Amino acid sequence: MYQNFILFFSLLTLLIACNPGDQNTRNTTYGPGDLLLEIADDRRFISTDDVADRIINKDPSIQLIDVRSAKEYQEFALPDAINIPLEGTFEESARTIMNFEKYTFIFYSNDDILAEQVWILNRRAGCTDCYIMKGGLNKWVETIMDPKEPPATASSDIQELYKFRQAASRYFAGGSREMNPEPFYVAPKPATKKVVKLTPKKVEEEEEEEEGC
Repeated sequence: MYQNFILFFSLLTLLIACNPGDQNTRNTTYGPGDLLLEIADDRRFISTDDVADRIINKDPSIQLIDVRSAKEYQEFALPDAINIPLEGTFEESARTIMNFEKYTFIFYSNDDILAEQVWILNRRAGCTDCYIMKGGLNKWVETIMDPKEPPATASSDIQELYKFRQAASRYFAGGSREMNPEPFYVAPKPATKKVVKLTPKKVEEEEEEEEGC
């Protein structure tokens, strides 16, 4: 963990030194010291549960930004997410989409690494209302798409969270359909045919004629 900490701050120093974009995209009142203070806590993160809740309730104030490659985005993405890869963060088209005053931006990637970098760049550019989906899509699959049932001894809060995740899993697996499980279809059993046993009748007339002879 210590090595990851050192690696992240090395990357942070590099990003601050490079700081892509022209003077118009920089926030000159927000310096490296301010950024370091924010990174010291976890307020830049938003949980997968909170993201799922906002998507389900169609929160109009958020905009999801998928910072992975276009290929990965085409294969799978969260509903209504826009794809802006890391290398395209300061392109004109991206800056048009990134209206800092209109939306709360939520960045995500497969894990936290790419999303962290994009968050840093946008904070330096003046975006004050942006977050990182904690754990990325890997955490999304683990907690939302395939939640694990807690033990029976778990607290009521954990049990309620599991129920929410179950409902969310059904919602995202089936688009925008209701979050209620559909009843299983049980095919009717085929009707049993009655077998009627036929008993041949005795021909009494023929027997009487034979006796008369």
